[in-house]
Amino acid sequence: MQIALTIYRAVLPLHIIAVMAAYRLPLAYPSLLPHLREHHPRAMPGVLDVQLRLNKRAAGPASAFIFLFGAYMATKNHLWQEAWLDLALVLFATISLIGAAYIIPVSRRMAQLASADVAASAPTNKVMWGAEYERVYGRYLKVEIAHGLLVLVVITLMTAKRFA
Repeated sequence: MQIALTIYRAVLPLHIIAVMAAYRLPLAYPSLLPHLREHHPRAMPGVLDVQLRLNKRAAGPASAFIFLFGAYMATKNHLWQEAWLDLALVLFATISLIGAAYIIPVSRRMAQLASADVAASAPTNKVMWGAEYERVYGRYLKVEIAHGLLVLVVITLMTAKRFA
């Protein structure tokens, strides 16, 4: 059986890879960070620093590729008039704005606060999180969960395509 390689067949997996690059870890953060915070609190400054780096260097650029590859496929298949695509684009824009305007700056702030709280705790004592860290972390976790749910809704829209 011979399968012809078309541009579309090459772009589709690249689109999926970009989604994985942008959102695989953000979907894991709501379960990863509470576990690390409870069981490995001294690792939090480093983990939050890595999270910030990945958000800036992977999620942002990958989101641009998600849009470009998706736009190609929508154009190729004449899908721009589909209601499910309109909703997916609005949600994608919302996801991107939440990431850029909230998650990146809050991740930076949490890394700073966690570093200060860990440094202020004696090495043999339990890490005592400050009130500001607790407030920022609590709000961040709620936003990250909502962010992940939006990502899952978009994935559902893009794969089901039956909402038109």
